[in-house]
Amino acid sequence: MEYDHEATDRALKGTGQTAANASQESVNFETVVLSMRYGLTGRMNINAALPWYSIESAKIQGAPYTKRNKGIGDLSVTGEYSFGSAPQFTLEAGAEFPTGNIDKTDQFHQRICDILALGSGTVDPIAGMSLWAPHAFGDRFDLYAQLRHRFSGGENKYGYRFGDQTSLDVQGYHSLGDTWNGGVRLLALHAQRDTWYGRVVPERGSSFVYMEPTVNTRVGENSVVGAYVRFPLYMHLEGSQMVAPYSMGLELTSDLTGFVDRLKGNAEGAQ
Repeated sequence: MEYDHEATDRALKGTGQTAANASQESVNFETVVLSMRYGLTGRMNINAALPWYSIESAKIQGAPYTKRNKGIGDLSVTGEYSFGSAPQFTLEAGAEFPTGNIDKTDQFHQRICDILALGSGTVDPIAGMSLWAPHAFGDRFDLYAQLRHRFSGGENKYGYRFGDQTSLDVQGYHSLGDTWNGGVRLLALHAQRDTWYGRVVPERGSSFVYMEPTVNTRVGENSVVGAYVRFPLYMHLEGSQMVAPYSMGLELTSDLTGFVDRLKGNAEGAQ
């Protein structure tokens, strides 16, 4: 499970130049993602992730005006197959399904725009590959890298098409003792231009490179709690867009294998 908070209060353009923000617009995003991995075999896994969003957009249009949108987003389900053990190479394929509501309206009964909607309204295929290399540079340093692409599922019922998105995620972790780990993550994101009924949306499409220092610690035998701060190192924006100077989050990871095995044992015993 992951919680992330981002406050986009700066209008920027190009590679980070200040843009006009006459309406004093700001957007706050809060995201909670519940994710699960289930092992089918020693090499095959199924992954599922369901986000929940709280979005608040404030601006001045003659008078202060605020849009709020809350609810679950699009469910992603992927399968993966791994080769090797150390290092381990993995292929992944699946899709995001339109479980997020794109029909919500604001207090004036106007539909909330697609940019602030809870989902894309389409089935979007996903493909990726990753490499995990434990002890890559010594006994205490682990390396993880993932390349992932989300393909657009086309136009939704309102004519809006989100552009394809590509991500490159490289993470390095160093053991700080028996229970603590510190690491740095570099995340590159490229989002292609969105369209509305075939016409390019002027202020959509971007490239970012983020740095994310992180620290985590083991809690008990089966859980890890972590915290991170993410900030942009590089950006290239199409038109004027709202950008956060940083975001921060918390993560909780638990291995439920023992719990599931006990449930299976109890069920078999009851029979």
